[in-house]
Amino acid sequence: MPIDQMLVTITRPIEEAVNNVEGLQQVRSITSRGSAEVYLFFDWKVDMFQTLHELDSAVARVQSTLPATANH
Repeated sequence: MPIDQMLVTITRPIEEAVNNVEGLQQVRSITSRGSAEVYLFFDWKVDMFQTLHELDSAVARVQSTLPATANH
């Protein structure tokens, strides 16, 4: 998939979904042809088990809108 299409259909929806998780300080991503990498940076004081659960839920909510070939 071309970069522009990857950005619109995969990278941005994932960034927007996880951006509201409490304890997350910063979201960075790299999008290239056929791949997207999303890096998440957390506050040192968060409960990582709870935060990871919330992140999984956020990604699950957006998963149905992503192309069928997208996986994490």
